Amino acid sequence: SMAAVGLSEADVHLVPLDVTKMPDALARGEIDAFSAWEPTPTIALARSDGLVSIHRTISTSYLYLARRLVEKHPEAARLIVASQLRGMTWMQQRRQNLLDACRWTLQAGSDLSGEEPILSEEHYAQLTQRDILNIRAAPMLSKSDLINGGSLHREFEFIKTLNKIPHTSSWNDAYNSFDTAIIREVTANTERYRLSKYDYSINGGNND
Repeated sequence: SMAAVGLSEADVHLVPLDVTKMPDALARGEIDAFSAWEPTPTIALARSDGLVSIHRTISTSYLYLARRLVEKHPEAARLIVASQLRGMTWMQQRRQNLLDACRWTLQAGSDLSGEEPILSEEHYAQLTQRDILNIRAAPMLSKSDLINGGSLHREFEFIKTLNKIPHTSSWNDAYNSFDTAIIREVTANTERYRLSKYDYSINGGNND
């Protein structure tokens, strides 16, 4: 972070930019640096030999569901979570599954943008294996992340100092927005939520 090297926002000119536009903007010299999550850094490095990555850290992402969905249709929420877990397990099961998923993702992105993908299936597979599939247990929040003084609480207070959220925002409200019960209910009922079954054809039964 800038703070780690003695810089503040006043020392730089921040440019609002969609994450997908960052590699091209950097290559054209419109910006001098960017901070983003994968695969954006890898795409930028693949496009130019004159770029370097100076800092990497672990980032986290979350599955968001509207509170009204969880409250009105709790079983639907559990099924959505189950599909996420099932997909991760399927990709971990064998290499070809992971490559297939990467190919579908690349094709969907290409169809949406009208542009050919920069990275190969193998590139995406390596990133997915490193950043997502190295999680062997169910990907749920730990209690230490949510306690007062924990990583999420510290991040919450940090973005308040940047005026990204109102200073009157309550950590308790944010804390109560995290729900670890849904994933625990799903993982406790493997058969009910078919976490190890991947074929839904009428005559299916093959778990590959």
